[in-house]
Amino acid sequence: NPKINILGVETSKYAINKTIKPVRKFVKKVKSFSNLDLVNGRFNCVIALGAVYIHTLSDAIQLLKGIQRLSNGKSFITLASYETEKDYWLFKDWTVLGALIYKKEEWKKIMKYAGYKGYYFFTNAKKLNLKRK
Repeated sequence: NPKINILGVETSKYAINKTIKPVRKFVKKVKSFSNLDLVNGRFNCVIALGAVYIHTLSDAIQLLKGIQRLSNGKSFITLASYETEKDYWLFKDWTVLGALIYKKEEWKKIMKYAGYKGYYFFTNAKKLNLKRK
């Protein structure tokens, strides 16, 4: 839709180079997701799929604050979660970059601390249908 302004951010030059050509011009290289140097409230919506839980806790909190600042709460994120120790290890063994895997209540406390007011979805081993062979 030519009436929609979009911006993607990516830390990897490789990922940007592999982005399909019509979209590539809308992707900006950034040093870190946790320190987005963009204008407050600039976006009608911010979507961060799998971006928050790949950081250290302090960087994830900064990213949540940044998403809130840029979107005024009109955002959607996914967070890695677990309910049992078995679920934790299934997800941990599956994920390549996921560093933060918390229980839902722990994530809710983190989001509250960061002032994040957008929408969120807890992804986990059950939702991904992960199983051991």
